[in-house]
Amino acid sequence: MKREYITNGKKAFRHGNRGNKNSRKVSSATERRIVNWFGQTGYQDMSVTHFTEHLRSDKQLDLSVETVRKILLAHNIITNHSQRKTVRAVKKNLETKFDSGVIFTPLEAATFQTVKEIDYSNAHPSCERVKYMGELIQMDASKENWFGAYKSTLHVAIDDATSTIVGAWFQPEETLRGYLYVFEQVLGQFGVPGKILTDNRTVFNYNRTHVTRKDRVSEDAPLTQFGFAAESLGVEIQTTSVPQAKGRVERVIQTLQGRLALAGIDNLDDANEFLTKFIKQFNKRFAINFSKPTTIFGKAPAKPERNLILAERSTRVVDGGNVVRYNGRSYATYNEDGERVLVQGGTRGVVIKALDNNLYFNVNDTMYRLFVLSRNAEYSPEYDYQRPRKIGVVYIPPLSHTYRQESYNRYLRQKERAIKSSTSRKR
Repeated sequence: MKREYITNGKKAFRHGNRGNKNSRKVSSATERRIVNWFGQTGYQDMSVTHFTEHLRSDKQLDLSVETVRKILLAHNIITNHSQRKTVRAVKKNLETKFDSGVIFTPLEAATFQTVKEIDYSNAHPSCERVKYMGELIQMDASKENWFGAYKSTLHVAIDDATSTIVGAWFQPEETLRGYLYVFEQVLGQFGVPGKILTDNRTVFNYNRTHVTRKDRVSEDAPLTQFGFAAESLGVEIQTTSVPQAKGRVERVIQTLQGRLALAGIDNLDDANEFLTKFIKQFNKRFAINFSKPTTIFGKAPAKPERNLILAERSTRVVDGGNVVRYNGRSYATYNEDGERVLVQGGTRGVVIKALDNNLYFNVNDTMYRLFVLSRNAEYSPEYDYQRPRKIGVVYIPPLSHTYRQESYNRYLRQKERAIKSSTSRKR
């Protein structure tokens, strides 16, 4: 170094790459292309991370997320997922640029029109996660144009401790059925959770007080049916009307809206089949990967038993033709041998629609299987050559406490007393 100093002076201590361009620096032309691509339809609603992944797959441009973020911020571009401090900084830059008379680019002009100052009164502090996996499951649903030309509802359940999606299911509307399918996924893949946190819908929280007792045991009380299933499994239900209280499931739905691309899918069955593969990829990408996650999920009942625990129950009266009317159709009652049993007209019982859509009828703790009674005969001995196959042996579940009519009615009475007690305390 002495010799270099004697020969070249202070230049001897300069780095050899001084003044040379960084070989990894993104060129100005590439930056302009990235900005133009972001302005195209289909990219504007993405987060920076999602946009970077599409640059890699669609444009074969392998850049880091931070590099793309810096390029967008350098051009005063924000996304719908930008943090508050980023929005404030970009707005300040645009206001300074506007005051100095500099002409905006089209994207900058659109940003300047839409960006707003943060209202700190609406800010919500972050909440810590629960300690164990399975300790708390957050549930919610979102109705969007997920695929096709019509809207459908995605029901989602997420583990609070690890942000793992533990269940997801498409239905045309937000219904009890959709949440039951999600609950089945949780039980089948993970086990029985400790608590479920969801919104204050009647599916979970029955708060209608001005109804008759007859209505309380009918299918118009969907909450009590989900609550009864949860209580049978020892799962606590907690509801809230504040979206921020279940922010993790709200956030994951927002992420799914940008990432769940159902291209080429136009029906619910294909969409639900696609969800199975998508959730595995999503959890691998976003779930917190504990090396040895501690779980408190309990052992779930076997699938045949879950099929009947997660059921819809509705009170029905057998009509004069010895049939049960349910959802606009007539059903006949059959025993285990596949023989039709005539239940006396006027008898009150409970229709149990299992998760696999099989129908059962509980009359005074006697279980029957329901089959559709056709309007016309399926066989004509005069003109048909092939006689239709008769109903064979029919599976009828054993009568445990979960299916007993009195167990369900007792649960409804407990809920009714709790509602009256809550109403009197408010007064």
